[in-house]
Amino acid sequence: MGRDGGGEQAPGLFQGGMFAHSLACAVLIVLLAGAPDGLAGRAAGSAVPRRLGELSYSLYLWHWPIYLLLPRQEWLDGWVWTAVAAGLSLAAAVVSKAAVEDPVRRRARWTTGRRGWAALAAAVTAGAAVWAAIPQPEPGAGTVDLSRLEG
Repeated sequence: MGRDGGGEQAPGLFQGGMFAHSLACAVLIVLLAGAPDGLAGRAAGSAVPRRLGELSYSLYLWHWPIYLLLPRQEWLDGWVWTAVAAGLSLAAAVVSKAAVEDPVRRRARWTTGRRGWAALAAAVTAGAAVWAAIPQPEPGAGTVDLSRLEG
């Protein structure tokens, strides 16, 4: 997903890529609905997808800051960069789930009373630091110049 045509700029994304993804999802749904105990059901219900499902919210929270903050170097581009970003996102998700989400969910002692307020203040401070570290986009980036459209 380098800046040279990956991601939303990938040539195949809107030329069949999204259709292929949708078709694969539809086939998976049909397989799961038709035979929940079949090979697709066993694969979807195995340990790895279940663990990823347990981490999905943490992954959702961490993937974008890591995507924005991970530098792109000559040697760290393309699939290598993607693998590093995915690994860092996964590691951050595991740590934040174990250190923050699970204790709050289980009402650990440090999450209540004065300690809870101190933990909240620390989390807000950390969030503000990450927010400040994210680079500002260039003005007009990602927008369309309507005056240049023909019509």
